[in-house]
Amino acid sequence: MDFKENLKYVGRISTSHGIKGELKFKIDSSYQDLEKWDNQVLYLEDSKKLLVPVIIEKSYYKNKHLIIKLKNYNSISEVQNLINCLVQIVFPNDLVVKIKTLVGYKVDFNGKNIGVVSEELSNSAQKLIRINIIDSSKSFLVPLVDYFIKSIDDKVLKVFSQNIEGLM
Repeated sequence: MDFKENLKYVGRISTSHGIKGELKFKIDSSYQDLEKWDNQVLYLEDSKKLLVPVIIEKSYYKNKHLIIKLKNYNSISEVQNLINCLVQIVFPNDLVVKIKTLVGYKVDFNGKNIGVVSEELSNSAQKLIRINIIDSSKSFLVPLVDYFIKSIDDKVLKVFSQNIEGLM
């Protein structure tokens, strides 16, 4: 079995950090980081789809950003070509866990399928879902609270909504 079959995309290198070759690693929102990155192997995929294996020498958080220092990369000039690379890791692992998402769930309102969840968002008050209306280019946001969400059925991938007339 080819090891590439066990690789999964988990984020990207967003920018450099400082002048000593550190990078900001933006983990995809569908994963939760378990904060055990030191001495782990990442596979960076560049724009030409080439995979570059790298080892994390150290990692830490600064202002909610995961900062990584790669072995054998010691200056900002050495890491510039790694910015915007996609990050893949071998699965299964103990580095990230998949977060349940409602993206792709159908949305039911008054017994009728009205759209599909296209995005999950958070603000300081609550989580929200964006619903793309069927046969329309319009979408609207719905807070994930009991007043608007009756139930969520993970077996049929459906969100049952109520009281959303004023949001549409």
